[in-house]
Amino acid sequence: EIPAEIGNLTKLRTLSLEDNKLTGSIPSEIGNLTELEYLHLGDFDNYRGDNQLTGPIPTEIGNLIKLEYLDLRGNRLSGPIPASLGNLSELKQLLFGENILDGEIPSELGNLGELETLGLNDNRLTGTIPAELGNLAKVTGFSLHNNRLTGQVPEKLTNLTMVNWLNLRDNDLCGVVPEELYSVSDFFIQDNPRLGSPCEETL
Repeated sequence: EIPAEIGNLTKLRTLSLEDNKLTGSIPSEIGNLTELEYLHLGDFDNYRGDNQLTGPIPTEIGNLIKLEYLDLRGNRLSGPIPASLGNLSELKQLLFGENILDGEIPSELGNLGELETLGLNDNRLTGTIPAELGNLAKVTGFSLHNNRLTGQVPEKLTNLTMVNWLNLRDNDLCGVVPEELYSVSDFFIQDNPRLGSPCEETL
């Protein structure tokens, strides 16, 4: 397990523990590392690797306001994505793919104005795609595929003028896709069986 005492390294700028055999949860004390710029606890090759961290993503990670890179891919992390991550104003890479995260995507992620890559693929996320993600003006890669997302593709995603990789396939999206998104060089929307049909109103 990652020891809680790691939170004592308050001057640390890089923490890279990917591709090991880590188990247990991410200690909340990691939120004490307020000088941290790079945090990698996942799998470098974007496939489920040797690390098998479990439990929730600590909300205290939202304290790491200097963080630029956050990679937790390829573990067994569960529970919701903390809304506190919207505090990470310097973040450029947010990679949470290949876990078992659930709940809705927090609209607060739309506050990440420096973000270039958002990877939330291959989880169990539900609810709609927040329109606020259309505020991520610097995003070039955007992956939400293989989740359980519902509702319509937000019109506001057409604001992502720098995106060249947009993957929304393998969800349960409905309604009409904004025409402008088809001009994205790598746009994937397949395997949404209700796409093109009216979205049912919630009673």
